[in-house]
Amino acid sequence: VPGPSLWVLAILVVVAGGLTSLIDMRARWVALAFLGQLAFFVAFPFWLHRHGIDTTTLPAFGWAVGWLLGYAAVGTAARTIGSRQRAFAQSALGKYLPVDVAAQIMRDPDQLSLHGERRNIYCVFTDLEGFTKLSHAVTPETVARFVARARELGLTIPVVAGVAVYTDAAGARVLQGFPGLHLDDARVERVLAAGDVREAGIEAAVEEARALLAVPGVSGVNLSGRGSSSSELDGAEVKAEIGRRIQEGA
Repeated sequence: VPGPSLWVLAILVVVAGGLTSLIDMRARWVALAFLGQLAFFVAFPFWLHRHGIDTTTLPAFGWAVGWLLGYAAVGTAARTIGSRQRAFAQSALGKYLPVDVAAQIMRDPDQLSLHGERRNIYCVFTDLEGFTKLSHAVTPETVARFVARARELGLTIPVVAGVAVYTDAAGARVLQGFPGLHLDDARVERVLAAGDVREAGIEAAVEEARALLAVPGVSGVNLSGRGSSSSELDGAEVKAEIGRRIQEGA
């Protein structure tokens, strides 16, 4: 076999090993691909000899070593890249989902597909009388003392504090007139007097949310109000921006 042909064959063997390591299929198909290549490399020298080609220069074990090197090198690189991608994806999912849910999705990405199923679930929603008004009307230090005392008395459920969201005068007035909800009137007026009321409202909500989330025992915040009186979409965008800033500062 001519020298250049030997080099071409050697490269093909290494490439075959590398491609085999990238097969992402069931184990039986991977085994079938491996056995098919093994049969080819065993039978190929006999085929050449049958057609009158001198095979004395063909390597006896070199092809096997080359195939294994290609398989190992490409497989290691693919696993390294895959692990980094999985770590990044899990980190991104972890910002919005519980860690165990994100890990489950990474193990079975098909769970991301939209589908429906019927299940029986049981849940209990509870509220502490006056807590919504309390968390709006007093300082985070007072909320901290309240939560600590509630824990001492046996409270074990997560505590979610309320944060009023308003980015225009109409939205602020609706919240101010809402029964059981008391806003800091001075803060409301400062927001409404700002040059950019929308930005001031977002920053006020972010500031209040961060202060409440820093209270030991407070597990989350509820963004109360429509966020914007212009449209539901605009209100959703306001709350999404608040959530993003809270997350960035976490």
